Amino acid sequence: MPDSAPKTPPPVDLKRTVRQRTGESLRHNVLAGNLSAMESQLQHLMALCQDKQGGDRRVLMKCLQRTELLGFPVVVPRRRCVLTIREMLRMLELGFRLGKVDERFEIKLIGGRRLPYYRGIEIPEAKWGSPRMCVLKHDACTALLQTFREAQLHAHDALRPTQANRRVNAKRSRQIKEELEELMFDFKVPTRFDLVSPPLLKPDASSLVSQERKTQHSALPASAKHALALQQEGKLPSLLNPETQEALGSVKHTVVILLDVSASTFEREIFKMANLGCAALLNTLKQLLPKVSVSVIPYSDSAQHSQQEIDGFLSPGGTTAYDAAFETTQGLLEKSKGLRSVIHLTDGLPNSLDDAQAAAQRFQTLHIQYGQLIFGHTKRVGDLADYLQVETVAIPGVEREATRYERYIRCFTSVAEACSGVQTVLWVMRELPDSLFSLMDLVLGCGFLEHHPEYQHLQTTTAAAA
Repeated sequence: MPDSAPKTPPPVDLKRTVRQRTGESLRHNVLAGNLSAMESQLQHLMALCQDKQGGDRRVLMKCLQRTELLGFPVVVPRRRCVLTIREMLRMLELGFRLGKVDERFEIKLIGGRRLPYYRGIEIPEAKWGSPRMCVLKHDACTALLQTFREAQLHAHDALRPTQANRRVNAKRSRQIKEELEELMFDFKVPTRFDLVSPPLLKPDASSLVSQERKTQHSALPASAKHALALQQEGKLPSLLNPETQEALGSVKHTVVILLDVSASTFEREIFKMANLGCAALLNTLKQLLPKVSVSVIPYSDSAQHSQQEIDGFLSPGGTTAYDAAFETTQGLLEKSKGLRSVIHLTDGLPNSLDDAQAAAQRFQTLHIQYGQLIFGHTKRVGDLADYLQVETVAIPGVEREATRYERYIRCFTSVAEACSGVQTVLWVMRELPDSLFSLMDLVLGCGFLEHHPEYQHLQTTTAAAA
């Protein structure tokens, strides 16, 4: 009998998809010369290794690292490496040079022999097997690293937002946009039956908020980053951790879900997935938190009445009056006791950014935790494709002009920053329910941390080590 269970769709990683497509194009059209030169330079380095047993090559590989250039595997020198003293001496015999890392350690040429010294005292040969940090130098290493950096710059320049580049890259950008559209909006459109019996949300133990650059990306204030790290280490209560979930359940919570039902959510029927995500979150919170009061406030030109459940799709129409929705929510939560949280789902910018920021500031004044999930982007797929291509070839420390997509997202981020809130920008619609749950979990964790001083002294493992 055939298995009737639905197949789990393959995982989506938009950034990887864009990197592969961009790399395939640039490797042939822009980087072919650099990659060929790097291969020749690496072969020249390997040719310096003379022993037939391969010991020299194994030592040399300790000083090199494998990395990627637009998805293409390359090998470049490490800034620093760890070699034994005996291995350092062998590399010097082969014509390499050593850069100083520790001023107390040096190798002197005495009587035709290279001998290691530490603080002016010769190190006995019995200790030449001890490892030390060093910098390996050679003209071939310098040339290889220089060619790699030139390749990075060529790729970076090829995707700068100039008119000439847009013409050259138009075909590739169009192909990437079409592929992203398929990945972003490939979801089963929910039915009314799905709303009546919404699923319980049970995402992976690892929060989607922490799985950056695959299906979404987040903007977190320092307090939220700290709370997320503590949750991941099991030190702060989390809905994703059965061992700590009980602590959240023992506290009274009032949660309001603000749901954007403006006209733009009709595109590709994304409003149905947003409705289902809210219904699933309502159902899940009621199951997991015995002391929770949770409701949904739909809004467009104005805020509608709050409701305890969603039993039918909320028809889209109108614009996005953030300020009206925020003021209604604040009035509802102002006199509530316990931990108070707001989760805001929207696919559109506010009618007035200034009014939205001013209204958002009051959430912080009232000690109400705020998180927003930006979804949809039905009219911005091309901008997202351009942004991901540019980010793929970005060089750390090299400034670049902000893309149109980044300027667009920055407007949303300014609203979250006005109240020190948490923001998730979701790219893949089928992930909306789980992404919403992960965002809710982090917002609850932030509120729990703020209202429970006994948790505020906790440090993450990384911070404690530092």
